[in-house]
Amino acid sequence: MNVLPYILFAGFFVACITHFWFYDELVKRQYLIARAAWEADDRPPGFWWAGDGSSTMRSWPRNRVLLRWFWSTPAWVREDAEAQALYSNFRATGWVGFGFWICFAGSIVVSAIWS
Repeated sequence: MNVLPYILFAGFFVACITHFWFYDELVKRQYLIARAAWEADDRPPGFWWAGDGSSTMRSWPRNRVLLRWFWSTPAWVREDAEAQALYSNFRATGWVGFGFWICFAGSIVVSAIWS
């Protein structure tokens, strides 16, 4: 039995949970230091945290901000050292998770072809 796909999927899972945790911390930080930006982003919740006037059930603002932040750095992040560190970790864990996913999918395809 080939255990590689299981190991790769476990790595993907851990990277995703960590990525979501860093996202939650970024949203909390935005709420604390850049409330106007948080409100302009339609009060996005985290996965496990929501500020006043928001709810963890509001997936549209969360998904939109999650995707936008992955590709471009918000201005409020550039002004705060703690937010910069969280943002760097947020992006890094996103790329690590993507890498694990690509390797996992590739291992499934390769094992299907070779068997």
